[in-house]
Amino acid sequence: MNQPLSDNTARARRIIVIVPDEPGSLARVTQVLAEAEINIEEIDGRLVGDLGVLTLRTSDDNDLARSLLDSDSLL
Repeated sequence: MNQPLSDNTARARRIIVIVPDEPGSLARVTQVLAEAEINIEEIDGRLVGDLGVLTLRTSDDNDLARSLLDSDSLL
């Protein structure tokens, strides 16, 4: 049985991704992670001006996820 994450553990596993507010931005983020077989457990999105701010929590290696998202040209 899965136990809920503590607030500190959940915060440590969050990834914030800034993307343009345009069709396909979310799809690009999820595709990068899917290709690396990284599962998204939580996702939230907000608009800030002409940018989207995505907050993700993954079930896998966040360092790898961050690295992949940093290296991909999402903006």
